[in-house]
Amino acid sequence: MEAAGRSVLLRDFGAWGTGTNIYPYPLAAAAQEIEMATTATEVQHGNMGAVRIWKWTLTDGETGDAIIVPEKADVSIQAYGTWSGGATLTIQGSLIPDSTVDQFFGAKDGSNTLISLTADGGAFVLENFYRMRPKITGGSSSSINIYMLLK
Repeated sequence: MEAAGRSVLLRDFGAWGTGTNIYPYPLAAAAQEIEMATTATEVQHGNMGAVRIWKWTLTDGETGDAIIVPEKADVSIQAYGTWSGGATLTIQGSLIPDSTVDQFFGAKDGSNTLISLTADGGAFVLENFYRMRPKITGGSSSSINIYMLLK
């Protein structure tokens, strides 16, 4: 893996991630944690097949890097950490493949309600998106770990 600025080249798989988008292509079966761009990390432990887990650690008012996941229709999230000052986590998605277009909208859970967490918890993402990212609004001295499982 070679990093140059905010770009990452996964040479073995020919995947090219640039800007704030990250391409989740298969990785070796060995346990590994790959640092990507600024805040997104792909976490893979053992042979998980088509399952991918992405992690972000965000603070007050921060938006996580978008990941590109059009082939992953089953998506669940879990968040935990220090929630203070009214910090709220939302999951956003976009159908626009152009990373220069910053147009995202709120993802909904299985009950067709916008995902909005203010404490440790989880949700199932109802929609299928081309790009997805977590976003923290509000807060004061918050530090929240967000895991997204994609299958």
